Amino acid sequence: KRVNIRDIIAPLSQEDFLSSIWGQRMRHIRGSAGRFRDLLPWHELNRMLCEHRLEYPRIRLTKDGLDQPAKTFMRQVQTRHGNAVMRIDVQALSKLLRQGALLSIDAVDEIYEPIKAVAENLERTLGEHIQVNAYASWLTTRGFATHWDVHDVIVLQIYGRKQWRVFGPTRA
Repeated sequence: KRVNIRDIIAPLSQEDFLSSIWGQRMRHIRGSAGRFRDLLPWHELNRMLCEHRLEYPRIRLTKDGLDQPAKTFMRQVQTRHGNAVMRIDVQALSKLLRQGALLSIDAVDEIYEPIKAVAENLERTLGEHIQVNAYASWLTTRGFATHWDVHDVIVLQIYGRKQWRVFGPTRA
């Protein structure tokens, strides 16, 4: 089943969302546990990490608001053609995640078809370019420092739970 805007904003109607929420104010919509679980299963996230050449800063680790240097979870390897490329060091990455780091992968819609389909659906509905980032953490430590975005953000909680602190706008 393809996820569309109505699935994301239910029980709100699309008309109410577009006229009174999108681009105007924050809205938390509580859903049932596992509502979006099939959108990005763990095995697919693991596959992305193993099969795609994800380089810093597209893949990042942050902990307690600080970016972790790429050299702490990536290593340089030689290709068959003798070129040096960066690859994820799975053991180092796993260790940092167990210590509370937050994994960020930008633009997963470019490498995973089900997410691409959701992004394209949202682009048609909202008339905006959509980029989907994935975040994963295993502990309750803070990943990002307090920050603000210059664009609207839609967050879909896929697994577990996360406490978000949302502040009012700092500028129009």
